[in-house]
Amino acid sequence: MLIVDVVERVLIRAIEFPRLKPEQVFINTLAAGGTFGRRANAESDYIAEAVSIAKATDGKYPVKVIWTREDDITGGRYRPATYHHVTAGLSQDGKLIAVKQDVVNQSIMAGTPMAGMIKDGVDPTSVEGGTTEQYDVENAHVTWTQAKVGVPILWWRSVGHTHTAYAKEVLIDELAQAAGKDPVAYRLSLLDKNPRQAAVLKLAAQNAGWDKSFPNGQTGPNGARRGRGVAIHESFGSVVAHVAEVTVNDGTTYPPLKQPKGEAFEVRNIFTDFKRHDVGPNFYERNWDGSTQTQFLTRPLWGVGSTGPYGHDGRSITLNDVILRHAGEAKAARDKYAASPSGEQAALQTFLNSLVLFPPDDTASSLDPGDPTKTGFPQYGHGSIKLTVLFNDPTDPE
Repeated sequence: MLIVDVVERVLIRAIEFPRLKPEQVFINTLAAGGTFGRRANAESDYIAEAVSIAKATDGKYPVKVIWTREDDITGGRYRPATYHHVTAGLSQDGKLIAVKQDVVNQSIMAGTPMAGMIKDGVDPTSVEGGTTEQYDVENAHVTWTQAKVGVPILWWRSVGHTHTAYAKEVLIDELAQAAGKDPVAYRLSLLDKNPRQAAVLKLAAQNAGWDKSFPNGQTGPNGARRGRGVAIHESFGSVVAHVAEVTVNDGTTYPPLKQPKGEAFEVRNIFTDFKRHDVGPNFYERNWDGSTQTQFLTRPLWGVGSTGPYGHDGRSITLNDVILRHAGEAKAARDKYAASPSGEQAALQTFLNSLVLFPPDDTASSLDPGDPTKTGFPQYGHGSIKLTVLFNDPTDPE
């Protein structure tokens, strides 16, 4: 149905600009997945542009429209910003007995061919996957208010689940704490009517060692504090549970991370302050509203040796190019580099090229080649990069 709606919309846009008759337009419908996301915008802007060019050239030439990165970002749509306000009631023994949830965001469906999905004044894509759908609640009341703020929006992957899952699981964690219950046990007590989710949650907790204590209690190496968190959600027929083990320190030492085998290693020398900086007009970008973005987040340098081209926009082919593009807050460092002897510049580039995410002679397939006899190989049987090499010096025996 969605594909039919999109094709109809494309047809409308194709005949609007040159004022053609529907029978003068033929659309080749490709097997392009579900045609979700960018392609399904109600304006079909890329179709309108192609048709306009064809009209301007009297249809003498075939037209292939390829947007620049700048045009693609400028013409893109945003995921709707969403506000959740949730209140809940517990019985004296900590059982969840009531939930009231108010959701405010823009409607993805309103004003599009899919507006018919809005029932009783509620856009289902704004509230899907909420607390009252996935947990047992005796009394529930959910409201949705449509915000009209003029920002062009469209669905991204998971649609409403992207925000309802977060709001739901944060709420359940707070309720478990208020009830004095274990987060996993508390969730299981609310999943009597959902045995599939309960089974997934139990398996995830078991495999993560949820019930096992840390070797030294909550205190990790160098005085760091450790803990585990859990979340579960069902979206489009798939149930996913995560157990995260988190280590927090005072900022003076490197917190150890955990590999699946339980062996600790350290993330070190990431080379970033994770702050936003103005690095000069060569990096500026136009926003959807015509304003200019002048500040960008400083990404970790570790991995720069294996992630070219460079710059957040990918417009610099070499490390030398991207360094010399800098200005603004980075001008002093840039000028120092430019004035350095070629040997020192080459040495710096060699160092940067050594900051790789995995050994340069390895690929994801040679790290874990997978089993070619499995159905769907390599799409579903292909290997992945192991954590043992991520963020580590390839020559480090660790």
